[in-house]
Amino acid sequence: MKRPRRHLHTRVVSLRRALRREDVTKRSRRQSFSNLLMTVHVVSHGTVSAAIRAAAEGDIVELSPGIYNESVLFDKLVHLRAAPSPPAENPPPVVIKGIDGAPAVSISGAAYKGGSLRGLTLASGDQGAGEEEAGAALQCVVLCSGGLAAGEAEQFEIRGCRVEGGKANAAGVHIIGADVRVALTDTTVKNTGGWGVLCAGGGIAILSKCELLENTRSGCRVEADGHVTLVRTRVCGNAVGVDIEGGAALTDCVVVENTGDGIVLRGVCNPTVESTQVSGNGRNGVAVYGHARGNFDSCDIWANTDGIAVAEWGNSMFRNTKVFDNEESGIE
Repeated sequence: MKRPRRHLHTRVVSLRRALRREDVTKRSRRQSFSNLLMTVHVVSHGTVSAAIRAAAEGDIVELSPGIYNESVLFDKLVHLRAAPSPPAENPPPVVIKGIDGAPAVSISGAAYKGGSLRGLTLASGDQGAGEEEAGAALQCVVLCSGGLAAGEAEQFEIRGCRVEGGKANAAGVHIIGADVRVALTDTTVKNTGGWGVLCAGGGIAILSKCELLENTRSGCRVEADGHVTLVRTRVCGNAVGVDIEGGAALTDCVVVENTGDGIVLRGVCNPTVESTQVSGNGRNGVAVYGHARGNFDSCDIWANTDGIAVAEWGNSMFRNTKVFDNEESGIE
């Protein structure tokens, strides 16, 4: 008769009570490895970094409301989230704030096999002692190549988070590396010193129902070797809305009230933009430079300084698109 299969239940590492777990007993050490997985507990620890180090693959690390002043290395498949609260309550935020010029969270390695961040505020820290302002490219979240073998990488998820702060020429969320695939959902990236989201080095980002607001440079920047998908995302109040040089697709987005151009196409990019509102931008609603192409379908481009500007060898296609009420020219 076959023995019933044992089911391994996801464990929760909680910071509400200093993230305490019992010590492993000598008796449990003598048990078989399969049984040990079900009974072992992590020794006491009191920081987010220590909790991640102690957690096993697939564990949940929960944080109570408060500010955690540390720079967290996230390099294994665990789920880091704010502790649940009753629906009627409005608890203080859970904030991870980077220290000494380091990002709040750096993500690499096995985290890309399905790890996640949920319900957190991620903020850049103060400058380290002796750092020059120009050299302190403080970022909030850095997602970089972790050396996974081909086919191992799946997707890292950032859901219901808020990313804010950062010094000049830095990114709120910096995605770089050929094995880096990141999904951001219901997440706000606001008031960074550079780009809201910067995607390069083969990285892939998928943003759904996000907000990219009031960033000093562009809300989203896609370099030639990056790829970004934006769905139902609002891009507002940045120096430039969406700056595309690599692969990109926008669907049902709102790109409004950026101080410069709304959507910029550069290099040899060929993005698709569908059912997107582009309005109230300080310069062009859409600017096409270099050898950029691009296919726009069912968009509204209105109330910008200029509606569409095509320079150099740009060659974009616009279908079922309305261009109206722009201050100077509709198409330049």
